[in-house]
Amino acid sequence: MLTGKDIRIGNLVEYNGSVCTVYGVTLPQPRYGVLDGKTVVDLVLHGIIGVDIDEVTPIELTTDILKKFFPKGRKDFVYLYDGVGVQIMDDGYYIAIKDMTNVIFRSIKKIKYVHQLQNMYYDYSEGQELDTTKF
Repeated sequence: MLTGKDIRIGNLVEYNGSVCTVYGVTLPQPRYGVLDGKTVVDLVLHGIIGVDIDEVTPIELTTDILKKFFPKGRKDFVYLYDGVGVQIMDDGYYIAIKDMTNVIFRSIKKIKYVHQLQNMYYDYSEGQELDTTKF
């Protein structure tokens, strides 16, 4: 289940079987005088629609999706940005960074979803967005 703190503008998510781009996230606030505790996600899908975050699901990361974003790399590793990559292992995908020797990559965090990959890329690339047109 996603929370409003998990996703940000530009993330890819799934809604009713369609891949959508997050246009905005409104955390719980009073609506019509009542605090309903709901997070609303604005999605780009044939226009902009607002849906309850419970209706939005993350897109599971696969090797095929990873290779769409980063076609260069090895069978077990793709480079994201300077000194940062994704290790492809039997039990999943891990963000990896070069160690102090600047030679060996060390896995630091497991990721399962496309929006996590987008967010990590944004963080490590100093604010650059992942090109989602390849998706």
